Amino acid sequence: MDDYTREMMDLKTLVTRTLEKKGVLAKIRAELRASVFEAIEEEDRAIEKEEGLPPALLGSCNDRAKQLHASPSGRLLTALVCEYLDWAQLSHTHKSLSARMILEI
Repeated sequence: MDDYTREMMDLKTLVTRTLEKKGVLAKIRAELRASVFEAIEEEDRAIEKEEGLPPALLGSCNDRAKQLHASPSGRLLTALVCEYLDWAQLSHTHKSLSARMILEI
């Protein structure tokens, strides 16, 4: 390994550590994850409208989650979790969760 390659690897490691410490990489990962789920959900809704098929993400939800979201206490619990995520300024986590839920909040 030549000096240039070693210096570049050291620089990459330094930048990665710094971004991790500042929370920048975690924020980018959360935003990317939320955007991916949002894109999948939008596509599922488009397919549902065009072909009358159930959305893939919602259809894959387990029975226990379906029961929770169908009950008044489950909807309340979900609303509380979403409210907490808003309060804690975890908007990307909230978007990711919302894209995966059965009920609309």
